[in-house]
Amino acid sequence: MFTGNYTFWYESSQLALRQRNNANKKAEEKKKELQEFVQRFSANASKSKQATSRKKTIAKN
Repeated sequence: MFTGNYTFWYESSQLALRQRNNANKKAEEKKKELQEFVQRFSANASKSKQATSRKKTIAKN
């Protein structure tokens, strides 16, 4: 059940859809950034802990 007219519902649903798409896009960009970091620094001894931590972060999401 939704209160209001059809136009209000339609605009609200389109806004929610755009917000979900933007959130998904940002999450994918963040995941890609973390994966690139892991690829670059997993072999580097001084950054290996950070790379491992970011790998775990990727696995959680």
